[in-house]
Amino acid sequence: MSRAPLLSTPLPREDLIIYLSVSASALSSVLIRRPNGIELPIFYMSHALLDAEQRYPQLEQLAYALILSARRLRPYFQAHSIDVLTNQPLRQGSGAGLVLRTPDGTTIEYAILFQFRASNNEPEYEALLAGLRLDHSTGAERLMICSDSQLVVNQIPRSENSHADALSRLASAIDDRVGRHVPIEILT
Repeated sequence: MSRAPLLSTPLPREDLIIYLSVSASALSSVLIRRPNGIELPIFYMSHALLDAEQRYPQLEQLAYALILSARRLRPYFQAHSIDVLTNQPLRQGSGAGLVLRTPDGTTIEYAILFQFRASNNEPEYEALLAGLRLDHSTGAERLMICSDSQLVVNQIPRSENSHADALSRLASAIDDRVGRHVPIEILT
């Protein structure tokens, strides 16, 4: 009985790349192997977004595309290092926004940019604290607080908080060339 000789040197590792893409109605990915710099597709995945999935922020849709791909391609992900490339920006700051309305109808908008990693709940608490500081500085005696965080105010509908959510996104995508004057606080 003859046996095949054992390999004394490991097989060369190929570069594997997964391209992820997000559109308004679908997610897609393609796994590519690149022997000698030539890109050869191994697997393509497309997923039509359900109504609720279409409302996810793009960064969450991108993460979802990666999760779906990793589940279907588990052996590749376990055996190889895989570079992930996408058509979306991966660096995204976190922020919070708040809107103060006075009894006479005056609106004060405020955005907060965090220069630290924030959990899901920290922006909600920081927005509440910033609102309390602002209200205190104006001499307010009564407050009505609306938030979409269960932990902060016990489940107020998000539709009542859309203005502050928009300011939160403004702070997260900060650009020094903001068209109108909205104070932005930066917490370190």
